[in-house]
Amino acid sequence: MEVADQPGCICAGRRGIGTNDVREDMERLAVVLDGPLCPADISPASGGNPIKWYLMKKAEFIDRVKTGRGEWTELLSMVDAGAMLEPGQEGEWSAKDILAHVMWYERQMLALLETRALVGSDLWKLPLDERNSAIHDELKEMTLDEVCEESDRVFAELIKQLDLLPEEAYGDSGCFEHMPAEWTPWEVMAGNTFRHYAEHTESIRRLTEI
Repeated sequence: MEVADQPGCICAGRRGIGTNDVREDMERLAVVLDGPLCPADISPASGGNPIKWYLMKKAEFIDRVKTGRGEWTELLSMVDAGAMLEPGQEGEWSAKDILAHVMWYERQMLALLETRALVGSDLWKLPLDERNSAIHDELKEMTLDEVCEESDRVFAELIKQLDLLPEEAYGDSGCFEHMPAEWTPWEVMAGNTFRHYAEHTESIRRLTEI
């Protein structure tokens, strides 16, 4: 995986999570504050960075993943099989392609949790647009049923691994081998789960005219 920024699929032109730019930190903090949070955890380790004053607790994180995935699944359930295969927004991607894209990033988070190490596909070494194009090429031959089945399997395993992850590991990069000290594990995972679902929700709505 790349080490310059915390890895996440930022497909709408935003920079990756983990930037030191204060303005972007405050924008990210505003995103975090859009839901319930645990009490502020103000620590010298924050280095004066307001985004690090907050630590999302395990139960809250899992709840946000489940809620976000539930909303994502409900949206996709309103799209019939034929419409799922129609190309359109985001280049030539169909809704099936977007679902496969989201599943790929979930699968990378599953590997992170299973190994407790920053390991993953060599595609992380590519620039974002090239990586997403390569992911599309890798998965485009999967049928809709195959994508749906794999997506469900990966998510079920992801929740199991999140349940097994100790509370402290959500905020401590030292719990994951090779993860840079300045990264926050829950933010890495958020960028590839509930924040990612929200990012592509509007794409699905535009594509399928829901």
